Amino acid sequence: SKKLEHFGKLLKIKGFGPACISKLDIGDYPELYELTVEDISSRLGSEKMAVKLATEIEKSKSVDLQTLLPAFSIPLFGRSASQKLCENIFNHMSFLIHAGKAKIKSLVLVSEKLRLYA
Repeated sequence: SKKLEHFGKLLKIKGFGPACISKLDIGDYPELYELTVEDISSRLGSEKMAVKLATEIEKSKSVDLQTLLPAFSIPLFGRSASQKLCENIFNHMSFLIHAGKAKIKSLVLVSEKLRLYA
């Protein structure tokens, strides 16, 4: 499927093209990560190709969030939106890590008060 091709391309999974996807007979992302070397080998008919593809699939598990998000083919959510979202997440996480307990506690109190007025 085009969706899986796009996913494989953005995650740089070598050997995961249309013919491979068809032979593997998978329909969605989770199925790709459930495959064993034996599954791949029996479907592709090659132990050597199975080992190479399994290695590529394993490597794809370590991509960063900014690379992963656009791979899901979410409409209007490409690399630029992913970069902005990840920067925003990082900035918020960094703030929380460096903020003291008192600052976080005051934010919680303010948000609780705002909820009362909503």
